Amino acid sequence: MTITNRHDLPAPMYRALAHDGYMAGQRKADISVTTLIGPPKINQLKKRYSDFIVEDAADRVWALLGQSVHKVLELAGGEEEMTEKRLYKEINGWTLTGQTDLYEVEKGILSDFKVTSVFSFLLGQKNEWVMQLNCNAMLWREYGYSPKKLQIVAILRDWQASKAEFDKEYPQCAVHIVDIPLWDDSEVIRYAAERIKLHQAAAAMPDDTIPACDPKERWAKPDTFAIKKDGNKRAAKVCESLEEAERLLPTYGAKHSIEKRSGGDIRCERYCSVAPFCNYYKTTYKE
Repeated sequence: MTITNRHDLPAPMYRALAHDGYMAGQRKADISVTTLIGPPKINQLKKRYSDFIVEDAADRVWALLGQSVHKVLELAGGEEEMTEKRLYKEINGWTLTGQTDLYEVEKGILSDFKVTSVFSFLLGQKNEWVMQLNCNAMLWREYGYSPKKLQIVAILRDWQASKAEFDKEYPQCAVHIVDIPLWDDSEVIRYAAERIKLHQAAAAMPDDTIPACDPKERWAKPDTFAIKKDGNKRAAKVCESLEEAERLLPTYGAKHSIEKRSGGDIRCERYCSVAPFCNYYKTTYKE
């Protein structure tokens, strides 16, 4: 992968943004927990086209912020706490690795720190958080430990005290603890084994025959239909189907009309580094 410096960032900042310390610890493993729970197609295309992928350093600034939080945490760990610990487990002939942000040995609390936006936090608990922490808990059990509680420590990077003061629905502080359900070990092992089989199958397939990411993995948004008053920018009502919009339109009066708002695959269109090499993207969004 090539990391460019299109915005002429200072050299030290560019080097920090271009460096991926997380990947350095994965050389002894076939797959990481983060990759395991992600789409096999993206994983394989990243491996096959790494020499052709180009990213701008400025686009990695939030990742750098997250790494900074983890580094400070590592330096501040106490005697009864393990920070940034990398663990391994063999499953289906592959070595799985995961790196834990914080494990409090006496309490059995496994924590993962997420630097995220207020908007993302308000959407609620994410499935990938559940899967990631449970896979890491499985790795700790492999080493003889017994995690009793899983939690996300969400750090809201764009939190505003002024909004918290006047809006009680807004997060009331910049750091929140999100409890994550703890799976039975057999359930996690079964999940991890199934995911590894999917990644192993993808590794043996040509690019275009690897199954496309599913709608959730593509962060797909469906088309919606807005009922708007003529001249207004904001919708009076947003409907999930044209039929619903047409049925409700007469109740809003003669000066209202229906505007189609196209959905799409947000990840594919904005955030996927391998989109140029993906047959789904090329056939869906070809010029």
